[in-house]
Amino acid sequence: MKKLWMNLLALLFATLVQAQTVEPEPGMWYNPERSGHGFDLNFYGQDTLAVVWYTYDKQGFPIWYQAAAAFDADNWETDLYQYHWDGSAATPTVVGSIRLEFMDNRHATLIWTIDYGSGPESGSEPVELLVAETNLPPENYSGHWFDPDEPGWGMTVGDQGNIEFIVLYFYDDAGNPTWALGADELPAGKAPFTLDMLSYRGFCPGCEAITPSTEVVGSLTRDFISETEGTTTYSMQLSSGLSGSFSRNNSPIARASDPMSVEDLAAARSLAMLNLVSIDQTIAAIQSLNGAIFSGTGSLACPMVTLENGGQKITMDWGTGCTGRDGKTYSGKATMELEGYSSSMTAITGKQTITWEEYRVDGELMMDGVMVVTLQLSGSNGLMDGSIAMEFTEFYAEGNFLNGGVTMNVQGLSTVPTTPDESFDSIEYVFDQFYLDGIRVDGTVLVEMQPSQPGDLYRVRLTADANTAEGPVNGVVEVAQTGETRYEFDTLGNFMVGASQFVLEHVIADSSLCEEMPIAGTMRWIESGVTYSQTFDGSCTWPPIVVSGG
Repeated sequence: MKKLWMNLLALLFATLVQAQTVEPEPGMWYNPERSGHGFDLNFYGQDTLAVVWYTYDKQGFPIWYQAAAAFDADNWETDLYQYHWDGSAATPTVVGSIRLEFMDNRHATLIWTIDYGSGPESGSEPVELLVAETNLPPENYSGHWFDPDEPGWGMTVGDQGNIEFIVLYFYDDAGNPTWALGADELPAGKAPFTLDMLSYRGFCPGCEAITPSTEVVGSLTRDFISETEGTTTYSMQLSSGLSGSFSRNNSPIARASDPMSVEDLAAARSLAMLNLVSIDQTIAAIQSLNGAIFSGTGSLACPMVTLENGGQKITMDWGTGCTGRDGKTYSGKATMELEGYSSSMTAITGKQTITWEEYRVDGELMMDGVMVVTLQLSGSNGLMDGSIAMEFTEFYAEGNFLNGGVTMNVQGLSTVPTTPDESFDSIEYVFDQFYLDGIRVDGTVLVEMQPSQPGDLYRVRLTADANTAEGPVNGVVEVAQTGETRYEFDTLGNFMVGASQFVLEHVIADSSLCEEMPIAGTMRWIESGVTYSQTFDGSCTWPPIVVSGG
């Protein structure tokens, strides 16, 4: 019975305590509350992350910055460069710094410092991947393109559904950086595509947000020969406070960022969907999967990705073993089939059937079996209410066997949390003929966000009211995250597991110090007047059980 409770506890806490490795999805990122500027985020080679930030100066004129550095953690920080054109070449100057703190593959906090010439200014804001269209494009040329024979100018291309947008970065007659944007419906196949280009007037990163104004400053034609090369012709004529012209005729362009085929894009989006619905140990496997999904250079080599039914069936196959970007060896297969799936900022609905076939990481079995997920979420301003229903069939998830149904009734689920304590208001887990390691569980566990105390990153309270084949589980546990990998657990009042009282007294877990057990605190259970207790001392070994009473 104690093993059942500890496994159930792990099942519910895993989304809180698992260290997550983030692999940000390439594309345009922005702040929906300050729309009008954003940045192109892409990978180059094995481990370099680069951004082109399209924003405005203190006078509201369009300006762009670039930054690039190795990416090997959830937080990425580097110098911010502004470029000057001398008529034939661009010269970079460091004007500040940029830092991205990723919460997941599609959400981050942007922290910046910029010196406009009168001293550095700094600020921060939440940002997210721009997803204007959930349908897959017929071809995907999204990424950063430039002229290899004339580096210094270039363009960001974004394909979403049947829409393509292009942001051209170039210079005015004084050699100062500026940009223009165009968007329209895609032509069939690889046909040449011409866009009217608009120059924007907006607000600087630290300025009060306004509605940007636009004016047409020229046109751009692109002609992609393949997903890595093409030509472009454009003519920009600046006005309204800016002056000068910048034009090129039939210039060769190459894709500087790693190509991302439609299959690659489908795989990345499937990961975003999986991360949304992940619970229990599945989060660990899915997060480790993120390290394998974007591997090597160019198109995905590990895994092989195939699409069927117009992108409604996505298969990721690691075969008998391939090496991911993180150096780990992955094997097995995962298939996601979508039925009526739709995702927007106001609603996420549909059904997903996810089949894992002996998915292994470095030889260790992580996932196997079938999980069907039905989503009914709606809301506004990035907050969702509704339900996520999961049905497991002969499902193995990193040490536990799951069968049956679990429904998550959520309130205030944030799609863009800026801090951990803004992730959700409450989640009620409803277990219906759910089997954990062969033991049936029915009932509810309510998880509620609590006010943080000094030293907390966030604090939640779990109220259990469940029945199992071995007896009821009733009581309250409070969990506080007090560090990146550090969590503290306390039971409140009488927490009953069957006929036994279960007690956690300041039990502290820190996976960076001990992966398999707590590092401090006391755990005890009381049966028939006899108390069994264990006190952890940080040695990463199980302490002896002390028996008293009886």
